[in-house]
Amino acid sequence: MIEINTDRRSSAAAMRPSEPQKDEAVSQPKSSTERVSEVQIDVQPVAELALKLESGEGDRKVVCGLKQEGVKLSDSIKLNSVGQASLRVQLRWEHVNVVPKDQRLQKQPRKILDDICGSVRPREFLAIMGASGAGKTTLLNYLSNKMFPADLHADGLASINGIRREKIDYFKFTAFVQQDDVLSEMLTVKEVLEFTAALKCSPDPRVRAEKVQEMLTELELVQIQNQRIGGPNDAKTLSRGEKKRLSIAIELITNPALVFMDEPTTSMDTFTAEKIIEIINKLKLKGRTIIATIHQPNTEIYRNLDQLMLLSHGHVIYLGKASDAVQYFDGIGHPCPVDKNPAEFFMTTMSQEGAAHFVSSYDRSPMAGRYLEDASGLTDFAGKDISTLKYAASWNEQLGILCRRSLMAYTRNKIAMSRRYFIIVYVAIVAMIFYYQLGTSTREALQSRTGLLYFCANGAIMNAMQMSILIFPEERAVFMREQASSLYDVLPYFLSRVLIDVPFGLGDGLVFSLIGYWTYGLSTTDASKFFIFMFGLMMATTASSAYSFFLGTIITDREVLITLVPIINIPLGLLSGWFVRLDGSVTVLWPFQWISSFKYAFNLLLRNELTNNANVHVYGTSTHFDSATNRTVSVPVVYNSEQLLDTMEAKLEVWECFVGLLALFLVFTTFAYIGLKVTSRRV
Repeated sequence: MIEINTDRRSSAAAMRPSEPQKDEAVSQPKSSTERVSEVQIDVQPVAELALKLESGEGDRKVVCGLKQEGVKLSDSIKLNSVGQASLRVQLRWEHVNVVPKDQRLQKQPRKILDDICGSVRPREFLAIMGASGAGKTTLLNYLSNKMFPADLHADGLASINGIRREKIDYFKFTAFVQQDDVLSEMLTVKEVLEFTAALKCSPDPRVRAEKVQEMLTELELVQIQNQRIGGPNDAKTLSRGEKKRLSIAIELITNPALVFMDEPTTSMDTFTAEKIIEIINKLKLKGRTIIATIHQPNTEIYRNLDQLMLLSHGHVIYLGKASDAVQYFDGIGHPCPVDKNPAEFFMTTMSQEGAAHFVSSYDRSPMAGRYLEDASGLTDFAGKDISTLKYAASWNEQLGILCRRSLMAYTRNKIAMSRRYFIIVYVAIVAMIFYYQLGTSTREALQSRTGLLYFCANGAIMNAMQMSILIFPEERAVFMREQASSLYDVLPYFLSRVLIDVPFGLGDGLVFSLIGYWTYGLSTTDASKFFIFMFGLMMATTASSAYSFFLGTIITDREVLITLVPIINIPLGLLSGWFVRLDGSVTVLWPFQWISSFKYAFNLLLRNELTNNANVHVYGTSTHFDSATNRTVSVPVVYNSEQLLDTMEAKLEVWECFVGLLALFLVFTTFAYIGLKVTSRRV
């Protein structure tokens, strides 16, 4: 039931003349027995307003359209809705100053923000505008308390409903929508919301499903809910506007009362940008407090802004209704031409005049002190338990959800999966061409056999590193966004990636062994030799993946990581014992052999192949001096596999090699987790 007051006498006086008039059909809400809450919404005067307010589940909508000439909506509309904010919050900030940390103790440091004061109330959408370098993003990051640069120092007071922000579990009812829409490319729109709901919403599956459907409807994503997000190499991907709406839906799924958005309309066409602003205004009307930085809005977007803050060189020069800004600038001697976009006019005027004039004019205006005024009906946090506003999944629940998401994304990446196993099969076939059915009784055959074993170890290690080196860098943006949203802990995420990647690495060793072991003519004297060979390759793959995990968590540049793979592997490969003997001649590098997976893998394969292998023997000669004849005598001898093994650099037993590879995996995996943990603290 919608009650609307259409008193023309009171409406006409408050109507904004700049608002365009639009006609929309009236659509009655469908009947429903669902229980819904009644929310009171204050609506600002407009000549004509179409409110789309979704209620209930699925396709049920309440669409209120008005066709009134010179009539405003009443200041109070009663409507049925399940999407209202859980709290009514007013954010106030006082005397905020931000300077670089290295200039903090200087007498005149460069101030990025200089004595900034302001506030925003429930059902208000505050747009922060200013030229590049004015301090928009810095202020937004300070107010949101997320992604604030580590090299900056801030002081000032931020309070929620009169209570210092530090004394409240601030993140329980806030959300931050980043400028870049970083999303899991292999998942569909609905799946992204389902995973988010599983991590942060009610543990009740029915409630989560209703919440997901509500977000799909409210952000107008129903039509594309089963479409994959896609990436740069995909033929079909979500548009810029669709990704932005999905990013907003992800943050709103916990029904936050205070929402921050960093340039939500940047890099969008006019129609898409206007659509985003329309959605933001609709969200505002459900009781939320919204703050966003806006970059160069067009006239239509500006006309739909609610509250406006203008920044110039770190100073506030205007804070009030966007519709009153033109009149304010006219009053201080800067009239805006009728045919000029107000936003462009403000930017141009500020850049030409400088900040001093505007700052002094603002400080003398009544607006400067309005931030101290409190809104009515605010939530009393003193008697409010906000601990249950967001459901945090338990540690094991996070691990299970993230493993399922990682597995889904991994298996859907057909190109990466095909490339991985194509390389394995290709390498096995190439080795088959050169090493088919190796001989057993000549030095040349022995050399080929040891060369094959090094080739197998090297191939397993190099392929695993190349497949794993970019796992964390490619997901870094998504990880950082989800950490900023406090979606999960670092350890469950890290383990989910390791637990999914490692089994596929084990599959590499299995496929290679099945293709090549018997065709190469390796030892068949004992059935265990095949399994030791296979598990040896698996462990080499696993250990080298740990190297990649570690490098990928501490280095973010893709090109640098790809370049580092051969730089690291060449010296470690030389320390395997195949190219050079590890004796006193390489004392400088000698300690590094113990962190070389090449050493353990080659040693393991070589000892497994030659130990108790009666088929391998080499005919040769032994020379000695015969004192009776006073000359050197050559005697034909046969060297068995054990004697040959003693002449090679394979001093470790098989079990010692397995322990060494396992130790490398555990150590470098631990280092990788520490690196990721340190990275997450930058959020």
